[in-house]
Amino acid sequence: MSRTAIVSVLLLAFGCSGGGPAPAPEAAPAAAAIPGPELAELRFEALWWSEAQLAKLDPDDPPERATPIRLERWQRPEAKGAPGPETFDVVVSVSNATRESNLYVDAIERWGIGPLLGDGPTEWTEWQPHTRFGPLEPDAAAAELRLATIDLASRQAALFEENRWPWVYESRVIVVRGVSSDVPIAEVTRSLPIEPGVR
Repeated sequence: MSRTAIVSVLLLAFGCSGGGPAPAPEAAPAAAAIPGPELAELRFEALWWSEAQLAKLDPDDPPERATPIRLERWQRPEAKGAPGPETFDVVVSVSNATRESNLYVDAIERWGIGPLLGDGPTEWTEWQPHTRFGPLEPDAAAAELRLATIDLASRQAALFEENRWPWVYESRVIVVRGVSSDVPIAEVTRSLPIEPGVR
């Protein structure tokens, strides 16, 4: 057998042609994502004065607060910064794209506490449950759940007597499978800074 014939046989045996490497096999198509419950957004809301009310606000005779706002941080009203309502709501947007009918939403909370004249929290409370909602409707589009109303003023007053302050409120919302489970299959966490304001 000639040298050229031997080379041709070897190329055929190893699946090569033309002296180049064999083409890589095509990748398998990616598996389609399995839809599940989704927590799209967690936020804090409160009622406050409108811009028109604030422009002519009489501190000795304030009007009723009736304008919904989203809280990104809290300050004392005299600081002329962010709103400082006495209470606020924990609101989450949740959807369930599955056919499961045993999914529940749990909300837990904790506080970051520190000295009143300090710069922030020096300790955190343990996570505490405060709301359970469910079961979620199967194949349900996104809906807003108002999970809890947080009495911030009472917490501030109690800690103020001890020269301490609740510097941060943190909420975590999870979706669990079954009433006895605490293993999250979806979760979202959000914090609210709470500033003492003018010192």
